Amino acid sequence: MLKRLIKKYVIWMVLSYILIGTLFRTLVLSPQKDIIEKYKAKKVQIEYDYMKMTSSPAFLNSINTAIREALVQKNNFEWVDIDPEADSSLVFYNYIYLVAKRNQLYLYETNLLESDTKKKERSHYYSWRVKLTGPYNNLLRFIEELEFGDNFLIIEDISIIEGGSKNIEPVYELKILCLKKGDNEKDSKTSK
Repeated sequence: MLKRLIKKYVIWMVLSYILIGTLFRTLVLSPQKDIIEKYKAKKVQIEYDYMKMTSSPAFLNSINTAIREALVQKNNFEWVDIDPEADSSLVFYNYIYLVAKRNQLYLYETNLLESDTKKKERSHYYSWRVKLTGPYNNLLRFIEELEFGDNFLIIEDISIIEGGSKNIEPVYELKILCLKKGDNEKDSKTSK
């Protein structure tokens, strides 16, 4: 009888161990194996991409070219403040004077408008009032050169303040904005 009981319980024990082993393999080991295989494939892809990037001179040259172009664009946007020792108003005046001279306009006056720079929405910009005189067609060429030139400018307002008679050429007043250097970086740091 003892033998019969042992056989009966041994069979149930073996069957229960097989069932538990199968459930453990199906529910625990198989999902873990799939996750490990997925991470191994990802690791191989990352290693391949890294090897490709570090060994390809064309890729490194394209990164260097992109960085150089970004720096040139940044300098075109912040051109007024490129030289920290130079006065931004003088840099602006020199540029506007050369563009006006090329377009046969007389630069009458340039003034930095302080009240606009104190407004929060304009705090990232220098704001100048520029007065020019000369033929209207020359003014159009002047504006086109400013708008399509490398140096970033915003012409916010244009008005004619004098002129109209045959002997006197009109005086044009433009409100021009230029980006300040570094204000955007300071604001992004303080907002974090």
